[in-house]
Amino acid sequence: MISKKYGERSVTVLFWVLMLFSITTMTSPGKYFLGTDWIAYLIRAFHVSSYFLGAVTFVHFTFIFPRIRIKSFNPFNKILYSVSFLFCAILIFVQLKSISNNASGWVFTMEKLWEITEVILLISMISGAVNLYLYYRKIIDRTERKKIEWIFWGIAAGACPFLLLWLLPRLLGIKEFIPEEFLLVFLVLVPAFFAMAVVRYHVFEIDVFVKKSILYSSLTFITIILYFGIVTVITFFANELMKKYGNLVSIFLILLIAVIFNPLQIRLKFY
Repeated sequence: MISKKYGERSVTVLFWVLMLFSITTMTSPGKYFLGTDWIAYLIRAFHVSSYFLGAVTFVHFTFIFPRIRIKSFNPFNKILYSVSFLFCAILIFVQLKSISNNASGWVFTMEKLWEITEVILLISMISGAVNLYLYYRKIIDRTERKKIEWIFWGIAAGACPFLLLWLLPRLLGIKEFIPEEFLLVFLVLVPAFFAMAVVRYHVFEIDVFVKKSILYSSLTFITIILYFGIVTVITFFANELMKKYGNLVSIFLILLIAVIFNPLQIRLKFY
């Protein structure tokens, strides 16, 4: 998206929304046994800061997609991010102090700051979804409405299970209904719905680029399955052959897949 729509603000902000929430889901504030303390601290810092900045960036996105809807938005935007970066700096500092000193005062402060972060995330996601819905009600053009629908339902299907079944109960002091790691799986629906909005209703007008990405991702997946499937079959029926001529068999399979790659590409394009 960045390469095809360089300079378009909503595309850039969406990219950072997806990147920040990806970092959030792939890291945690837990202990890391990496042999180097500074890497462990860095991962924790990425986790807490991406959690907060992802929420703020999402709210930013809902005010500029598909177009900016606030007069004098730039000053508001600068204040929003200045306060956010300041809060993240404080959050990281307190986190590092609570880990290195293990003093009850720092741990208690970190716990309170983390609760604020979770509240901000919940409020940001709900207010962003409401903002999109209110804009949706004002739109008359059917195609434009469909674009908002796909984005809205992607957010609802992807984020709501995590927010309502895990985050909200935690903030209310209730035991969560479903473990966090299971609910995070639903976040895969967010980019999936966004991709459908791009392909079907030309959101950001990069549908050709996305279609090609889907095509080559599918081809990559199919060729990997073919390779390992054939290797498994040969190993099962001719284990000695694989032991003796394993390298030659691998080279032959790679050449075979290279030959059938173009017909596969044409067939997938047809569908």
